[in-house]
Amino acid sequence: MTDLTEAVIRAVQAAFPDLEMSFGGPPNAIVRIAPAHPAFGSIEVEDDGPELTVHCGNFTHVHLSNYDEGISSEERITRMRVS
Repeated sequence: MTDLTEAVIRAVQAAFPDLEMSFGGPPNAIVRIAPAHPAFGSIEVEDDGPELTVHCGNFTHVHLSNYDEGISSEERITRMRVS
């Protein structure tokens, strides 16, 4: 499990303690939040190495990363954290 994966799991658990979720590791979703409505689908976060991919139900997804090559991987993880 990568540092980024561990940081994402801790952050999601802390931010959404009342939501039903499951956890795994790459290459599958590392966090899967159960859907509030089955037609929408689940929220899934994948650790794709240098970026996170967040699948927003059955509709769309977004790629998140920090492309600043002048920082360490630890600083990159810190800057990607959601407050």
